[in-house]
Amino acid sequence: MLENKNKVITMPSNNSKYLISIFKIIPQGWDTVKGMHALVGFNQYYNKPVFTQYTNDADMVLNSINYRCDYFLTLNTVKTRNRSVNILEDNKVVNNVSALGALWVDIDFHNCNDQQTKELKDYISNHLIDLIDVADVQSNGRLLLPTSIQDSGHGIHLIYLFKNQIQVNNTGMLVIWRKLEREISKRINQAILSVTNLRLVDTSTFDPLRLIRVPSTKNYRNPNKPVKCHVIKTDYKQGMTYDFWNLTNALLPKRPTKAKNHPHKINNHHKPLINYEISKNAYTLNYERCNDLKKLINLRNNEMIGYRELTLFVYACFNIRIVDISNLANDLKQVNDMFNRKLPYAEIHNLVREMKYLDDKSLYKFKNSTIIDKLGISLDEQTKLKVLISKQEKYRRKNKKRLTRRRKLSQQSGAKAKRSLRNKTILNLFNKGLNPTQIAKQLSISRPTIYSVLKKV
Repeated sequence: MLENKNKVITMPSNNSKYLISIFKIIPQGWDTVKGMHALVGFNQYYNKPVFTQYTNDADMVLNSINYRCDYFLTLNTVKTRNRSVNILEDNKVVNNVSALGALWVDIDFHNCNDQQTKELKDYISNHLIDLIDVADVQSNGRLLLPTSIQDSGHGIHLIYLFKNQIQVNNTGMLVIWRKLEREISKRINQAILSVTNLRLVDTSTFDPLRLIRVPSTKNYRNPNKPVKCHVIKTDYKQGMTYDFWNLTNALLPKRPTKAKNHPHKINNHHKPLINYEISKNAYTLNYERCNDLKKLINLRNNEMIGYRELTLFVYACFNIRIVDISNLANDLKQVNDMFNRKLPYAEIHNLVREMKYLDDKSLYKFKNSTIIDKLGISLDEQTKLKVLISKQEKYRRKNKKRLTRRRKLSQQSGAKAKRSLRNKTILNLFNKGLNPTQIAKQLSISRPTIYSVLKKV
């Protein structure tokens, strides 16, 4: 987080009139978890970034500021000096987000001429309350107005700031954040469409680390006509900040409860909605995965430091598919109690709230290889687990079964079994009074073989 400096950051040399007031969109004194913001300078002439700063210190921004640059900032913080371009592409989550601090709606006028842009900016700025009302973005009868309204030069950013940063311990938080921003963007887009007959809200990208323009800098999309970015209105000092979970409760549908009836007991007039056999197999798989996670904790003598948060999250992703949301908290508490050093129960409550808004499509589908890698499950530990195993352990078990099956088959119909049957036949014929020559002729074998069998007797 940018340090709490009680001053406005100014541009160097003769450009000091262009102020970069970071704290107009990130309030001073905001309690924050460890993390960094990315500030990017982009030169339109060279069509490439001039610099990227990852810092907790606002003063470091001054070292790379260039007058003819576009400036962008991340509102959410990163863990390392790396910013994902598309963090949730194809449901593959690159979890480099340290904490979620805000969400925002990007209203873009890039297809409008200068006169239309000015009219749309004035209309949206002056009638925002009416648009929010039409969009039905409200909670308990209270309209959810943005904390900050920013003119980005060729558009408007509506920024909803959270009261406290939400620490990202697992990928489920990013999925919920993305759903929440998509829902708000969709509703506001429909409201603007109903009035202006234009789709102005960018609903194509929902990246927690995407960039927004820094206020009091200039937009050089058209280098010949740079437009100044500025904050139109900000109300965070008056308490216009939001609790992340209250927004989620108000705007997102909750996870549906599981049907009490048996899947195959359905009305004769309707086709079954699910394949019962597939559902049964999935239930068994997730049940055994949960048992394997508990067994892993026991194998490590309940010492899971460094893996506790991930273990609980993975367990929750599997467990929510076999139990109702009302029973999830109790199951997670039992797993947490197995740790030598328990996590605070607040972590469990947050995890349950996440699962409430993640349906089966949104839940992260962990592969065995991913779980084994992230939890550091050794080959020796895998031999004691049932389903959380690697391909190497899987093939080892298959080979072991194959060898056991071959040995049993060999004992029943192999060379040893045939030899034993032949020896019994020789003895039976000899006991009936046949001599070795007659036995050899009858069984089509040599007399030395007969003598060898009889000699052993």
